[in-house]
Amino acid sequence: MGVRCRHVVIIALCVIHSACSESSTPSPSPEADLNSSDGHVVTFAHDIAPIIYSQCTPCHRPGGSGPFSLISYEDVSRRARQIAEVTTSGYMPPWLPEPGFGNFIGERSLTVEQIQTLSEWIDGGTLAGARESLPTLPAFNDGWQLGDPDLVVPVPSSYTLPAEGVDVFRNLVIPIPVSERRWV
Repeated sequence: MGVRCRHVVIIALCVIHSACSESSTPSPSPEADLNSSDGHVVTFAHDIAPIIYSQCTPCHRPGGSGPFSLISYEDVSRRARQIAEVTTSGYMPPWLPEPGFGNFIGERSLTVEQIQTLSEWIDGGTLAGARESLPTLPAFNDGWQLGDPDLVVPVPSSYTLPAEGVDVFRNLVIPIPVSERRWV
């Protein structure tokens, strides 16, 4: 099974697990008012939304590559337990470079503190917080994420990859409609 196929299977299992759970959001208890050692109440609006908006919504939004949206309190609180599992395990957000071997622009890994904040929020009852504390939802491009490309080369005919069987590696010869040399 290819790496991409394994990732799809793992994501599908996480979605099925989340859908089959009785409740992914614990009921807030009276003791959940102060859920960190300094007395700070962890809320979605103040603490969780900035993490989710910077690390999750680039993929988990309508039209994104993630299988479900995480742009609202309702979206996130409904999947709170699943989010805790996949962030604690390091499965999400997906980031393959090994830590400690350089810094990368756009790095999507979570810090230990961010993972702890997510856990505190869930343990504290997934409190929404004040709407005025909610950060602005990031703006996303409807089209190309890095701007319009200089050249789009369409594949002349479609190819359907079988769902089962061995990995298939294809080399497609595609005519490129340019009259002069270009850097790619």
